[in-house]
Amino acid sequence: MAKKTLDIRNYMPQANETFLLDTSVLIPVFTEMDIAFHQESYAKFFYEILKKKKIKPVITTLLLSELFNRYLQFHFKSYCKSNNLPHLNFKRDYRTTSDYTEKMKAIVSIAKEDIFPFFLKVDDGFKCIDTEKLLEIDTFYDFNDKMIAGLCISNNYTLITDDADFGQMRKRPKILTANSALLVFQ
Repeated sequence: MAKKTLDIRNYMPQANETFLLDTSVLIPVFTEMDIAFHQESYAKFFYEILKKKKIKPVITTLLLSELFNRYLQFHFKSYCKSNNLPHLNFKRDYRTTSDYTEKMKAIVSIAKEDIFPFFLKVDDGFKCIDTEKLLEIDTFYDFNDKMIAGLCISNNYTLITDDADFGQMRKRPKILTANSALLVFQ
């Protein structure tokens, strides 16, 4: 049986593979947010994919939504901290600030200039995902992780992630990672 979790630092992309980069990889590769210890490994692999003209990673609305939300929430927390505003409300107070507008323009620019030209936009695949598995109550991973795993499994996508939660899944897609906590799961 082939290993399901592989070290991205030792992996060469194959011409017939389709890759899905989850948010834990999209953020460090495309934004200034330094959230992954392995940022360089993911960026290097992404550029290897781009060099192979026939390989185009996929992006979904779910991933784009997670990217926008995590990026804006990160900057919201930073804004609150730097302005000593611990009780600021994201929707009511922060969205009306020039900082929010600036950050929203930045993430829109990243989507338009750095993601859309290099990724294939695909449906989230909700109708093909096992909804019984999706709705199981568990404490290891969230709904979005299960959606992403289900999408990868049903479409034979290789998941590129730094999120160790995926290792806890009984049924998971082929995973590429630099995260040692995830590499222990086979």
